[in-house]
Amino acid sequence: MRMRHALKPGQVYALDLSLVPGGADPDGDRGWAIVLVAYVWPKRGKFVWVSCATYPSVPTLADAENVTEWRWPILLASLTEHDVLLGTMPLPPELPPLPRLRAPRWITRGSPWVVYTYAEGPDGLPRAVSVEDTSDPTLPTGVLVSHASLRARVNDDWMPEKSWPADAPAPVVPAVPSTPVSTAPQPGAGRPPKQRRSRRKTAQPEPRDLSPRA
Repeated sequence: MRMRHALKPGQVYALDLSLVPGGADPDGDRGWAIVLVAYVWPKRGKFVWVSCATYPSVPTLADAENVTEWRWPILLASLTEHDVLLGTMPLPPELPPLPRLRAPRWITRGSPWVVYTYAEGPDGLPRAVSVEDTSDPTLPTGVLVSHASLRARVNDDWMPEKSWPADAPAPVVPAVPSTPVSTAPQPGAGRPPKQRRSRRKTAQPEPRDLSPRA
């Protein structure tokens, strides 16, 4: 059974890029990337920053401390036993632990994307403190990725703008009927039908002779 790391803020990992479904890459030439855990969002995932540089062998903590370019932040489910814990380091000041995230606007019309700015609430959980329309495709997307998806994105040199506008479904516009149908209630609608009274005269009983008999 594959074990998963319990990620904590400040931890630095070496991400093995040579892993493919079913085992390791026999060529082993995909190298390693550095993953820095920035924030742990309970029950949601962990925000991690990924180095732009890759390494032919397992990098060191010193390599991580010398990284000057980070690829992008992303919300990661977990790492696995194949990844190597290098140590811990302070989060560089230019890397926010809760980055501004781009998310699709599915309900309202207009801009297909909105950007959420988060801040930690009094209960320790992130709260969206502002929501604004955006047309910046370079903003990170608020999607949760698996370990395999993270490796694939690094290997494919994925960037957030590659998900624009594929991750934004077109708004669903209901079809307009050719003949307008009135939805106003019609007079008498909803009332039970009146029962017609029959005009037939019912037969009256013959009068009884109540005079005393002789």
